[in-house]
Amino acid sequence: MTDTYQDRKIAGLCTRCGDPAEDGCQLCPKHRAAQKRYAKACYTSARDARRKAKACVRCGGKRKPGSKWCVACLIKRGKVKTKGLKQGQNIGRDRIAARTDHVTEGDGRTRSRFRGRGAASGRMSNEEKTDADLRDAVEALRKCEAGLVLSRSPEVAALPPIQRKEALLAALSHADHARRFLVDLLERHKYPTERE
Repeated sequence: MTDTYQDRKIAGLCTRCGDPAEDGCQLCPKHRAAQKRYAKACYTSARDARRKAKACVRCGGKRKPGSKWCVACLIKRGKVKTKGLKQGQNIGRDRIAARTDHVTEGDGRTRSRFRGRGAASGRMSNEEKTDADLRDAVEALRKCEAGLVLSRSPEVAALPPIQRKEALLAALSHADHARRFLVDLLERHKYPTERE
């Protein structure tokens, strides 16, 4: 990196041309749009090449039969379908849909408007946060359970050791995600972390 790059970055200017940068970005609107187009084109060509090679479109690993992703990516995305397990519903999407109005504007276009919480300025109460954290923890644990079931399947047992480990770690990452929700919940209610 050159001194010019660092100087522009510190000054809040576009690191490519020196024009004012957008908030939270190192590029001006023109160069940010160009960078987005470039990144999208790179991702699209990589995904298309992986699709032609019959590899996972996300990471390039060995695909699960009948899917466009490998086992680890399926688990990470929470897209595991296993027999005998209840599939959790997308609670977050349902929660947002319940608070969204579809409004037809004067120009005939329909727009979605998110309803805030009025006087509370959009802040959730502690009870609502607790309910949300519990729902999200349960959903993460369901994904973990489905991932663990898949990681123990004969299909995954036939994979190389590295891919078996990736599948297991992807499933366990959902358990860690659930743990973080539960830690937040306990801290919010000042639950003692060590019993006396």
